[in-house]
Amino acid sequence: MGSVIGIIGVCLTLVGTIFQSLFPWITFKKGLVFPLPTPKPWRWVYYQISPFIIRYQLEGDIVQEQWFYKMDTTLIGAICIIGAIIGLIGVFTNIRKINLAGGIMIMFALIGFGTCLPGLYPYIAWESGAKLTFFGSIMLISSAVIGYLKD
Repeated sequence: MGSVIGIIGVCLTLVGTIFQSLFPWITFKKGLVFPLPTPKPWRWVYYQISPFIIRYQLEGDIVQEQWFYKMDTTLIGAICIIGAIIGLIGVFTNIRKINLAGGIMIMFALIGFGTCLPGLYPYIAWESGAKLTFFGSIMLISSAVIGYLKD
């Protein structure tokens, strides 16, 4: 049972981390004021942020994308992928400490992602990519705990 939960947790983590164009981690909108006299002096800017990609769109404009926009967020995405691989190794070898380490690694990477975006807390909403990654890490940790309790 613990192995199945661990494999599902790894899959959720990898889907939430790798497919960021489908599952963004954070979305928010922020007002932008134009210094020049225009018919509409401010507009909303819509953002979708993930570890590897940022998308932003000025109200009524086309969506702009930028890959690998910030070094620390890119490193956090890589840590999530490495943590999922370490968790998968722990599941297949039945070494619970490795499985637990992979889940904790992903969990702390998510916390690190939230702290590397200072000043955005009043505006952000956690989206499906971060939630999939979070639930994947919880499943990896619970898989290790179930293994410890069973032994």
